[in-house]
Order: sequence, then C-alpha cells, then structure tokens
Amino acid sequence: MMSNGYGMDGWSGFGMLFFVVLAIFGVVMVLRWFSDDTKRKDLPATIKNDPALETARLRFAKNEITSEEFEVIKRGLG
Repeated sequence: MMSNGYGMDGWSGFGMLFFVVLAIFGVVMVLRWFSDDTKRKDLPATIKNDPALETARLRFAKNEITSEEFEVIKRGLG
C-alpha cells in the first residue's frame, strides 16, 4: 500500500480505531465493576447473596409486606 507521507495507510487507521474502541470498552467495564461493588457495601456478606432475603426486600419495596414483617423475615433468615 502507498502511504500518504505521514505514515498512515489503511491498516494503521484501522488499528487506531480498534485501539480507541478497546479503550472505551475497558473504561466501561471498569466503571461497571466499581458500580456493582459499591451498591451493597453496607450489607454483611451473608445478606448480599441470599435470594430469600432479596425476595423479601422486593416485597417490602412493593409494599406487599410491612416493615415489621420484613424484620421478622430478616431475623428468621439470619
């Protein structure tokens, strides 16, 4: 291929575009990783991954159960 005098031929333009896309993807992945980590820092490790407690949280958020019922469920699961 012929160069335009500045060292940029067809492949180096593609390489630059690939690098920019890869850098943007990396930044997005790092931001997602940090945002997932900070959502539940205040919860103990045993509560974070409990599907039953997560169901109770959703029911409480939808006003299907009262705060007293939620506390009883939480104590029962803990």
